[in-house]
Amino acid sequence: MIPKYFEFEMNGTLGKKRYTAIQTHGGFEVYGNSTGNFIKHYGDATVARKLGEKEWLMIHKEESDNVNHPDHYQGKTEVIDIIEQATEGLQGINAVCTGNVIKYVMRFQKKGGVEDLKKAQWYLNKLIGGYENE
Repeated sequence: MIPKYFEFEMNGTLGKKRYTAIQTHGGFEVYGNSTGNFIKHYGDATVARKLGEKEWLMIHKEESDNVNHPDHYQGKTEVIDIIEQATEGLQGINAVCTGNVIKYVMRFQKKGGVEDLKKAQWYLNKLIGGYENE
């Protein structure tokens, strides 16, 4: 939730503004005041700008943890745990291909879309080819 007052920096100067007039526009919560300054809030990013400028000035953005919990892996179960279970007993390239198929299928909706599905397909074809050639 956006606070009533925002501290921000613009051109090296710190400021504090009170924002009211909440409205929703394109998925953003927009807060304005009588001087024509506006704040947009969407998800974990909060940005502000003065009307008429081309750029939005970032006020606050929570850091996502791209190493331990990336945004595209936010299901109930960690993908690495599924991969570990699915590859138990597999060796070498078979374990690698199986893990990559799972990884790309699990993340395609939130990250790479069709490209991730094609990557999963490539690893699946490689895995199938290895078993067919045994």
